[in-house]
Amino acid sequence: MTSNKIAFLLLAFALISTASIAQNDWGWNWQDSSKVAPKHMPQYNEFLNNQFPYPPKPRNQWELGVALGAGYTTGDVKAKLGFYGGVSLRKAIDHNWSARINIIGGFSSGQDDVKDMLFQIDNQPPFNNERNQVRNYRNNYAGGIVDAIYSINVASHYRGNPKTNLYVFGGVGAIAYNTDMKYTNNNGSGQLVGDWRNSSRFDTDGSLFLIGSSSQVRPAASFGAGFAVKVSSRFNIALEQRWTTLFSDRLDGWKGARNNDVFGGTAFRLNFNL
Repeated sequence: MTSNKIAFLLLAFALISTASIAQNDWGWNWQDSSKVAPKHMPQYNEFLNNQFPYPPKPRNQWELGVALGAGYTTGDVKAKLGFYGGVSLRKAIDHNWSARINIIGGFSSGQDDVKDMLFQIDNQPPFNNERNQVRNYRNNYAGGIVDAIYSINVASHYRGNPKTNLYVFGGVGAIAYNTDMKYTNNNGSGQLVGDWRNSSRFDTDGSLFLIGSSSQVRPAASFGAGFAVKVSSRFNIALEQRWTTLFSDRLDGWKGARNNDVFGGTAFRLNFNL
């Protein structure tokens, strides 16, 4: 079900992208000298006089982005789709590289299939020696990430009239998260009963600090990829996939076979040039 919903998001974005490209022809007009910084005017003049093959790189603006989409947790318990979102500010460094400051967050949940019921839980806090259990969790997180973005297909953007941007990125930051879990016993009746208990206060090795008695802040590494389509000279839309690890196996509440759980987010982005 999770993969089907993500596939639907990809298809919808592809249709929107096709319509945008067909209807518009946005880009930088090299004849517009107002887009050229004073320090690049000598190259611009040489280009106009056929003394240099390319015009200079145009000025770039700050880009404000808003991301909304589906979130999930990749871990030891079967995940359900939740929510993922964020806001960002991006600034170009050169033709290919840019830096982006992000505030991201989300929430998700998960539950084992009843047929995959565990027959014993061996001393995993906050539970001890539970039997005939189905694992459940719910979590939420928020924090800041600084990304370095590499645009794959824009090395010559300043030459012509680009409409798309395929990019990859990686970054680091800090994320606060909270996870509750419960082991629910169906007793053969199919009715799941149990109480939520906080688990994110356990296994604090590597955390930066705790928030109250139920949350911790951990260092984070994030990476992903995206595809943006220019709608106008000051607005573009994008589809982006991000994965974020906090170097913890407790994001789904359960410390199991995996080394680290991962927060995932698939989102539509609306990006505005300021």
